[in-house]
Amino acid sequence: MTKKEVLRKVWSVFFWLWLSLITAKFLLGKADTFSTVCMFLCYSVLALELILSIVLKIVKFIMSYILYKTYTDGLTYLKAVHKERYKLYFTESKEKVEEYSAEIERYGTAMLEAGERAISNNLLSQKYTQRVQEILEQTKKLMTTVN
Repeated sequence: MTKKEVLRKVWSVFFWLWLSLITAKFLLGKADTFSTVCMFLCYSVLALELILSIVLKIVKFIMSYILYKTYTDGLTYLKAVHKERYKLYFTESKEKVEEYSAEIERYGTAMLEAGERAISNNLLSQKYTQRVQEILEQTKKLMTTVN
């Protein structure tokens, strides 16, 4: 362990012992005003830290869902463009087919890059990570196949 880690652990033990001592004095009715104020400030900061960590977990879960929903919507869009391009092979000119192919390439590449970045940075929950990996595989298939 580094010196900072050791110092942090020693400081943490000291803090919790000190807070326990002041709390015990307070419960026995022997704490002075300064100790009581310090104790309430410490418990307030700890409660604030707990509340903020809970809020952060909720926000992370919501953002994970929004990111997953964006990927599923993107796959739906990519499938629709792919289907239209397939229909155009039989009905329209080559310019339209080239436009749709370029759109599939552009959008698919963006989805692949963003998906790989989200997976590598652990932005998604484990369940959503597996589903996004499946979406990325389907995106690769749509980008390589003609029909």
